[in-house]
Order: sequence, then C-alpha cells, then structure tokens
Amino acid sequence: MKFALILSFVYIIIFNLIIIFSSRLKITEFQSKAMFALFSIALSAIALNIKGSIGLDLDVHFMLMNDIRNADISFFDFMFVNTNYVGGIQYSQLLTFNMLRWFVVTFFDDNMVLPWICVIIDYTIIGYIYTDWYATTIGKNKYSITPLVVSFSFLPFVNCCSGMRNGLCACLLALGIYLYLYKKKRFLIFALLAFLAATVHPAAIITIPFVLISKINIGIWGYIGVFVLSISAQNVAKWMSQSGNLYLSIIGSKYYTYTSESQYRASRAPLYTVLILIIIFLVIYFVVHFKNKYDFSANGRDFIYSFLAVYMVYILGNIGNYDMVLRPAYVLGPLSPVLCSMILDKTLWIQSKLNSRVQNVIRIICIAGCFICGTYLQIKLASVQAKYFI
Repeated sequence: MKFALILSFVYIIIFNLIIIFSSRLKITEFQSKAMFALFSIALSAIALNIKGSIGLDLDVHFMLMNDIRNADISFFDFMFVNTNYVGGIQYSQLLTFNMLRWFVVTFFDDNMVLPWICVIIDYTIIGYIYTDWYATTIGKNKYSITPLVVSFSFLPFVNCCSGMRNGLCACLLALGIYLYLYKKKRFLIFALLAFLAATVHPAAIITIPFVLISKINIGIWGYIGVFVLSISAQNVAKWMSQSGNLYLSIIGSKYYTYTSESQYRASRAPLYTVLILIIIFLVIYFVVHFKNKYDFSANGRDFIYSFLAVYMVYILGNIGNYDMVLRPAYVLGPLSPVLCSMILDKTLWIQSKLNSRVQNVIRIICIAGCFICGTYLQIKLASVQAKYFI
C-alpha cells in the first residue's frame, strides 16, 4: 500500500509536468484520456489512505457505516424508515449518497472504499470537462496548468475525500451544467444530474436557478439584481426554513447553520483566495467578454460564460458569510477549464503580455492560498504522520 501511495505521488508530479509542456508534445486523444484517467486513479489511491480525524466529516461517515454494518436492517428500512443510520431525519432526503453508503457497506469490508469511489467519480468528471473543453475550444490536447491550480483552489481535494458529499455534489452538478449549457444536451439530462447532486447535498439547489437564468440575456441590471438578491438571501432562507416542505425547510435551516457563529471556521486563506479569484474573473468577463459582446452562440460558450458570471456575482454577494462563499464556489472547481479560458484565449486579448501576467497572478494566488490554509487542507495519511496540501 505504501508503494502504491508513493507511486501515486510520483505520477501526479509527472502528470503536472506533462500538462506544463503539453504545447511541445504530440499527445493523441487516447493518450490524453488515459493520462487523466490515471490522474484520477492516483488521487483516489491517496484518498484510500486517509484516516478520519475527530471533527472531520469522514469520521462521522465511518461511524454511521459501522453502525449499518453491525445492524440487522433491510435496505428499505435504512432508506425510508430508520433515519438513525443516515444521521437523522435531515439526511433522509439524501437518497443518492445514502444508496452509495449502503452499497459500500454491503459489498466491502473497508469503509475507505467510499472516499475512493467518490474521488474516482469526481476527478473523472473533472478530467472529462478538462479534455473536452480544450479539444473543442482552446486547442486539441494542448493544455495549461492554470485550470488545475484554480480547480484545487475552488474545490480542495480534502472536500472530495473527507467532505465527500461536497465534492460529489459539485462535480455531478458541474457535469450537468456543462452538458446542458455548452454541449446543448437535453434538459432532462441536466435535471437528472441535478437531482443526483441535490440528493447528495441539498446545496445543489442553490445553483439551479442560475443555470436557467444564464439562458436569458439579463443585461447589467440583471447582474445588479442578482447581487442584491444574494445580499437578501437570509430572508429567503427564513421563508424556506418555515416551509411545510421538508426538503425546503432543511435547506433554509442549513443556511442558518452555515452562516451562524457556531459553524466551524478554518483558515481564512481559502475565503480570501476564492474571493480574489472571483473578482479577477468577473473583471475579465465584463471588460473582455460582456462589454465587447462576443457572440459564441454557435457552440454554446456564451451560455456557460453567462452562467459563470451570474453565479460568481451571487457568490460575491455573500462576501460576509464564510461558508456561503466557499460552498457554492465548489461548483467552479470542475468548471475551471471553462472559467480559465477567459484568459487563455489570446485572440480576445489585445496585449498578449497582459494575458500572461494575469495567468501568473492567478497561479501565485492559488498556490499561496493552498499552502497557507493548513488547517483547511490538512489530511492525514494512514502510514505517514505528515501534512499534505493540494
């Protein structure tokens, strides 16, 4: 196991070097897909060696899974009757994640299989979006390291392997958004993926209205309206918490939980990193893209750009709320190749030197943010008592 762990770290280093020098290499489509598949496997191997610590989500999940394994309970009772084994009534609506937990408990003896599966799914989705976007826009099989560092800043690795619901929800939702807005797949596909995401973590429902809004040309006043609505979110949450619908009341109650002073707060570095990145990308969007009214309707790029812009405006409106900035921003992680194409497409920049400088600034911010937030990104490996920051 230790050898596999070392091998995974070695491959991740090689993978990043290939990405950095991809413009000088001849990478076939098959090699590209295989490269990202192995990247997902390498990260999942690291997740397989993570030990849960008191206070982390992983420890709570494992405690519940041990209770399920030791109990004589049927699948139906587990899913719909006895809520003690899913963490309480507030988690009974999380059908997809509960089914995934039941699957692991039923067919595997090791609880570590759960984060392993989640990381595999998460980074397979990220790899698909990354390769497909580059193949159809920036340049086939010629990649940049910028989207990778941005992805890990918006969606930290620890949220995929410890806070598994956060990462899985964000990636499923991002895939649905990408397929619906950019690939122009049927709305039913987006609805299905959004349902799966929402039954992993209810935070997914926050994103859905912005996907629909992005199909409309809302204009500058529309963005201002979204910002104002974001500031007024607490009133909306109050109405939802008092709703007779269990699912809506849970979402409203969760909002108060995530924004209360009793909620866990880690390093401020992730918060500042996300806010700075959002401000940079919004400035780029409104100065380079929105202002000049570039028309990408032929391939759907205008729709997904519009979504990213209006969604980032919403997040920025939550600037005073730690979790309500970080949690919605998880969706931006898998969509980082799309987000970063705003600066990687040099045809849209009058000064190419400015383009390179912006990229360098973003890389420095992301790398600095990842290393500074020690308590936020700390993970413990099974055989190594050390800190790893990704």
